[in-house]
Amino acid sequence: MAEQQSTKPRVLIVDDSRVMRESIKRFLKADYECAEAGDGMEAWELLATGEHDFDILITDIAMPRMDGYNLIVKIRDAGSGQAGPHLPIVVITGVEDEITRMRAFACGADSFITKPLSGENLRENVSAMLARLRNKASTPKKRDEATLTDHQSLLLQGEETLARCREEHSSAAILVLDFSREDDSPADDALHQQVSSVLLRTLRDTDLLAPLNARRFAILADETDAHGAALLSKRLQDALGDEQTIAPLRLQTGHVALEEKPRESFRNILELAVQRCEQAGSATALEIDESVLRCPTVDEALAMLERDEPGALLAYAGDLAQNTLPLLEYCNEQWELGLEVELASIREKLREVN
Repeated sequence: MAEQQSTKPRVLIVDDSRVMRESIKRFLKADYECAEAGDGMEAWELLATGEHDFDILITDIAMPRMDGYNLIVKIRDAGSGQAGPHLPIVVITGVEDEITRMRAFACGADSFITKPLSGENLRENVSAMLARLRNKASTPKKRDEATLTDHQSLLLQGEETLARCREEHSSAAILVLDFSREDDSPADDALHQQVSSVLLRTLRDTDLLAPLNARRFAILADETDAHGAALLSKRLQDALGDEQTIAPLRLQTGHVALEEKPRESFRNILELAVQRCEQAGSATALEIDESVLRCPTVDEALAMLERDEPGALLAYAGDLAQNTLPLLEYCNEQWELGLEVELASIREKLREVN
């Protein structure tokens, strides 16, 4: 007799700690079928094959070979299929500073939970996300109709989001993107639709996309500060630049974090984002985004630690250690500290991470 296939939703748990993977499985196994991956690379290999049908992904941030940030970005940039923009992603991490949370959301996470882990909180979170996905799938509308909004609806939702940010001291951002053909030919409806489709594939389900005119879009991104908006800008520009079906484009972006202007109306904040977009050449916009993404210097990293922002360093920890290792080896040799075993262990770890 053929083995009956499980009807439980499938969860992929990604964490380099076997103990943590077992803890998550213990909380979920009654209602979910659980699979495991020891790091982001192993998870990506499972997803990329398309042979495993997962309903939700739960991931840590700090892991060897590929961390959680990079895994989320690869999934969101995949475009379609198993590793695509609609796979719900829950981040679970022991780092609970605001920068880590905002960076996870900017990369494309849907939810964020800090350790120590509560089984009840995890089950409620996973259940709510899957219920939202089922409701969305049952809505008999085209994807564009379900995701795109119009200018007036954007203004209404923006005012609601701004009020919530004031009340809860949370973050959100408005981003404006202009596009035009590099050969200066007119931007027609077909190009507008192509750009819209790429943006929809790249954005999170919680983001709002609204066309402002024939060559301009506005994006309202919840749970996103100024740093996250810069990361999102880079992701959108990369996605449009990599799209093979679209002729080369000139892109300009401008963004405003709502907390920058807490006393302004959302309409005025949107106008400021438009002004910043118009003032920014495409090269300038890319230069700004790249400066946000670059590895911090040692002095900048120490300053982050002094400000109690360890999460901001997670994505750069391998590069920082690689840059400072020669100095540590020099000091060990000159001062005869006897740290050869420890330094060798660091080198081995860096080979795994990098």
